[in-house]
Formats: sequence, structure tokens, C-alpha cells
Amino acid sequence: MRKFEPKINRTLFCKKILEIQDYEGNNTTVVGTLEKKMKESNGNNFYESFMKICQEYKVGFYAIETEDEIEKYCVIITFNNYDSLEMKYSNKNLDISEKLAANLYRQVAIMIKNDEYLQGLKK
Repeated sequence: MRKFEPKINRTLFCKKILEIQDYEGNNTTVVGTLEKKMKESNGNNFYESFMKICQEYKVGFYAIETEDEIEKYCVIITFNNYDSLEMKYSNKNLDISEKLAANLYRQVAIMIKNDEYLQGLKK
């Protein structure tokens, strides 16, 4: 298995994250936490800032070429250093921006909610 760089359109990635946050409007914890951390990152690049937040919550991804002849390309979402989700596809040039954004957001949101729950237990 070899690593490869998946096709990610950072503009589409950003739009998908913002779209998800619009739907999450009633969950101010996740939206507010991400907004605060984006401001703290002092980065002008939304994608890079979001990926730093992902790292902080131990969420990430890597991409590999597999030996599968039909779905040769695989992007694996990691969560607490464990493989959590696989996105497989056959076209190396497929833009995975929106699916990647949705899956990373879902994992980060889980961690933010877990942190909020644990903080509530400490009080």
C-alpha cells in the first residue's frame, strides 16, 4: 500500500463545513467551540485552521492506494489514533472535499460534545 494525496478543493471543503454548521444551528456548543478555536488559530486559511482543530481533538485522515482492483483508493478517517471510517473509491481524481469535510466535522463534533459532557461531570 502506498500513500497518495487525495483531491481536496479547499473552497468546497470550507463551504461544506459552513453548511453543516448552518444545520447545527441549534447545537451552539459545537458551532461556538469551532468558531472560537478558528479565531484563536490566527490563520487566514480555513482548511489549515480546521485541520489544526482536528489535530487538537485527535481527529485526522490519511490516504492509501490499496490492492483492491475496483476501489483502489482509500481515505481513512482516524479518531483517537484509531481508524474510524474508510472512504473508498475507484477514481484517483475524484474530489472528496465534501465527504471528507462532513466526516471530519462529525468526528470533531463528537469530541467537542464528549468534552462538554466530561466538563459537566466535573462540576
